[in-house]
Amino acid sequence: MNAEKSYLIFSLTLTFLIICYQNILAQPTRQDFRYKPTMDINNVLDIASSPSHLYVLSEQEGLAVFRISNDHTQWLYTNIGMQRRGNKMVTDIRFAYLFGYGKRLTVLEPTSVLGVYSSTYLPIEPRGIARLRDYVYIALGNEGLGVLGLQNPEVFDTPVRFIAQEVLHRETVLDVLSTPRSQQLFVLSPSKLHNFSWTIDEDTLEWVGMTNIDADIVQLHLVENELFGSSEDGVLFRIDKNGSSKPLTYIGTNIMDIIKYKETYFIETTEKEIWLLADNKVTLWKSDVGANYHLTGDIDRLWLHEFGALGRIYTGTSPSSFWDSSKKKSQLDSVSSDNQAKQVDSKSLPNTLTLVPYEPKIVPYPNPILFGIQVAEDWPTDAIRYSVKNAPIGMKIKGQGVFWQPQFNQIGIHQLQLIAQSSTGLLDSTFIQIDITSFNNPPRISPVRTSTLIMGDPYTVTYTAMDPEAKHTQKSLIRFLGVDLPEGARLDEKSGEISWIPTEKDLGVHRFKVIATDTYGAASSIQVELNVIDLPRDNN
Repeated sequence: MNAEKSYLIFSLTLTFLIICYQNILAQPTRQDFRYKPTMDINNVLDIASSPSHLYVLSEQEGLAVFRISNDHTQWLYTNIGMQRRGNKMVTDIRFAYLFGYGKRLTVLEPTSVLGVYSSTYLPIEPRGIARLRDYVYIALGNEGLGVLGLQNPEVFDTPVRFIAQEVLHRETVLDVLSTPRSQQLFVLSPSKLHNFSWTIDEDTLEWVGMTNIDADIVQLHLVENELFGSSEDGVLFRIDKNGSSKPLTYIGTNIMDIIKYKETYFIETTEKEIWLLADNKVTLWKSDVGANYHLTGDIDRLWLHEFGALGRIYTGTSPSSFWDSSKKKSQLDSVSSDNQAKQVDSKSLPNTLTLVPYEPKIVPYPNPILFGIQVAEDWPTDAIRYSVKNAPIGMKIKGQGVFWQPQFNQIGIHQLQLIAQSSTGLLDSTFIQIDITSFNNPPRISPVRTSTLIMGDPYTVTYTAMDPEAKHTQKSLIRFLGVDLPEGARLDEKSGEISWIPTEKDLGVHRFKVIATDTYGAASSIQVELNVIDLPRDNN
């Protein structure tokens, strides 16, 4: 009888979790999503959010915490050094939990003075974390299911306590999640899903039951009261009340997170891909390993990090102020809401986006680098955002160009990818190679022989020179200068062509110098000798 009762309770719990599932694939959920970057922050490790706070963890800047609302985002503080404590974050309505580097687990409280509520060390690195009431439940793999109290910082900073070892049959705990509203805790072990419930009468956590699920499921996902599971190779399952785990779709890579925004499901993978589940279809929305995609949010707000920028996802026409370069790095003073921003008529914008390619650049140290960015189409300047993948330290996007003042330790070859993204979601990129040399080599002028000219006959010759720092370019930046040229001779400074018609007074030998200079001032020269003679002519 007890077994039947437990199964009934478990079935009812799971039924509650999947009530909304029938509408997932049936609703016309396909939206026109737009991305509006709002701050620059590179080398992001993870982002997470709660209903009131946004957390951004960066290798360079540590942990940045923001207070968010529907129409405003306020920077609270940045905690330098938190990136050394972990690279993963999960959140609840009050706390955020940082882990991923070894055995350390840190609890973050955004309203506290230092931002850190408490921290402790675990037997092994945790695989999943879920809070229920004043306790944190931790999936600790072969060690089992651990629990720590949150009543105060001192209680949390104690050795972890293991629970439910017998009902879990001491199997590996792969993942854990909770439903605070219904006071349920779900624990995943190989081929099994265990359900725990918090009893009001006894004020404790009790095991309700277990159901068998697909053996490939290694991670749980709770999305707006809908229960999913995923495998290591990217199969997404629906888990129903009977433990059936029917495959929904195949992504091909491990699924990190699933977020429902508006009526569309955003699926983030470990291979830096983002897939959309809507209208009974799964489509690849974004895919670029170098973009460093990270997602966080809920049904009302969705945040995306890509190509060194963090911003909001909107539906419909994106705000006209596509990029606000006046924002301070890692700080949002104000973000306009979707209904407050001006709108761009997307119908008048080009339907293609093409970056003009670059030839390799060779620049001697310490000269600065400044080059413009061009697209083939006629896009408004505020409708295109540019970023640089693999940008060296110090390189910045300034308006429609790239500026960089190389340092001595940056001498060498740099391979960069310049990326352009439009307000309508179009994306294009091009590669550029920049070689920072230790010194500037002077141009190399081709040698010339002594020439004999006939008085009265036009004389034309082109001097050539090669700049070693511009050997890859087809357009020469060398300028030519003549010193002590014969009277009447003209030297074109761009082409190096000299033209002259010697007269009777020019008979004899003429010696002069041709100097070639490059963009950075290095110069070389050659000595030229011309001999003008009078050749008797046949009157007939």
